[in-house]
Amino acid sequence: MRAGPILRLLLVGLAGVLTLPLVLGVLALRGPAPGARAATGDPSVIATITTGWGGHQPYGVAVNPNTNRIYVTNRKSNNVSVIDGGSNTVVATVAVGTNPQGVAVNANTNRIYVTNNSGYDDNTVSIIDGASNTVVATVAVGSNPDGVALNPSTNRIYVANSGSDNVSVIDGVSNTVVATVAVGYQPAGVAVNPNTNRIYVTNRGDDTVSVIEDMPNPTPTPTPTRTYTPTPTDTPVSATPTPTLTPTPYVPGDGNGDGQVSMVDAMLTAQYVAGLIGSGALDLTAADVNCSGGATMVDAMLVAQKVAGLITEFPACGP
Repeated sequence: MRAGPILRLLLVGLAGVLTLPLVLGVLALRGPAPGARAATGDPSVIATITTGWGGHQPYGVAVNPNTNRIYVTNRKSNNVSVIDGGSNTVVATVAVGTNPQGVAVNANTNRIYVTNNSGYDDNTVSIIDGASNTVVATVAVGSNPDGVALNPSTNRIYVANSGSDNVSVIDGVSNTVVATVAVGYQPAGVAVNPNTNRIYVTNRGDDTVSVIEDMPNPTPTPTPTRTYTPTPTDTPVSATPTPTLTPTPYVPGDGNGDGQVSMVDAMLTAQYVAGLIGSGALDLTAADVNCSGGATMVDAMLVAQKVAGLITEFPACGP
């Protein structure tokens, strides 16, 4: 065989060896072909759901993990699309207020809260029952309600009102506004830490975040009436009857024994519960204002509320 053909074969084989890694590298850079699933662990879009003509301009979204239902607010069509997470299809459309924006879900109660941000004729929150996909209540809040979040532990809902610079607190049982908290300029986003019961509100108008602490009043549990018996004393041997001793008046809440209920008593009770002081520094009987059988943080809160004028009397002991 002549040298020419042998040389050409060698060159072709060498070109194939050099070209294969280059081709493999290009394919690796291009990634998977359209429609192919990504490698395990990489996020990828597996479905695209159309809200249809009935769901124009989708905005807010929230999920109920217990029912696997997804709720999408549609700003221009004034409704909420309900998506089934198993089939990735819209299974219901719920009419709400004007310009719905924020949405939050309480998975424990299966209630959905939607802010209607009209600013003119509709400043409300629509409450949807997830079982029937119907609006069961509409609550008036501040101006231009935007973000919404909730604490499933306390069943309280927090709505950021960007037009009135405050946050409306809604009770999830009565569906009424129980408090309004002033925050920064143009509040928009809101989030809740249920473990600490702290609420975080973003104020887009002044570049700040307001931190709210919410402590709902505890519901006291009635307990049996206690009988206070004075310590018996030795009776002297005498023909004259010994007069009966009258015990010192008992003042509920007066943990330091100074004859009045003050914030100092609340602080002492809290310090005792936290283990900072011993029982010798606190009258445990007087500190137990809710008659639970011992001084607790609930007693400290009740004393503080009475000093602040939020309550006038402690819970009655007994039936």
